[in-house]
Amino acid sequence: DATLLQKRFTLPARDPVRVSFGGVARGQEAPIFWISEKTANRILADSGQTVEALRRAAEQLGLDEVQTFDTGQTVAMQIDGEVRAGVEAVHVIGHLPAVEAQNLGGQMIVVMAQYDAPPPAPGDAIYPAVNDNASGVAVMLEAIRIMYETGYRPYKTFLFVA
Repeated sequence: DATLLQKRFTLPARDPVRVSFGGVARGQEAPIFWISEKTANRILADSGQTVEALRRAAEQLGLDEVQTFDTGQTVAMQIDGEVRAGVEAVHVIGHLPAVEAQNLGGQMIVVMAQYDAPPPAPGDAIYPAVNDNASGVAVMLEAIRIMYETGYRPYKTFLFVA
C-alpha cells in the first residue's frame, strides 16, 4: 500500500495492530525498507520464484510453518539518518564481569528492559506503559540481585540496560 510509505512507520505483518490498555497502536516508528514487487521479482529471479508464487505458497502453509529458500543474491541497503543533539535520554546501565580466565573471547550477554514511561504522580496523566516497563525492569533487577547474592560468576560478561 503506497500510503504506508507516506506514514514512514509500520508494524510487522505478523502483528499489524496492537491493542494495549484500551488503546490501539497502528504501527511504530522504526526504519523500514520497502521495495516494489518488480524489485522483489528481480531478487527472486535466479531462484525460480516470484512474489505471486510465494503468496500462493504462503496460503498453503500450516500454522507456524515456514518456507525457506536461497535467492542466490546479496542485497545491500542504506538509510540516511539524522543525529539529533541535545535530546535527553535516560538509561541505566550495569554489568557483571565474566570470570577472567573464562572470558570466551569478549562475548557478552545483553539483558534489556524497556524503561521509557515516567511513573504516575498525583494529579498527573496516567501513562499506560508504566506497568510493563516497571515489571520488565523489576524482573531484571531481581535477576541481578540473585546473581549478586549467590556469588554467581558468569563465563560471559552480562550487560544490563534499562
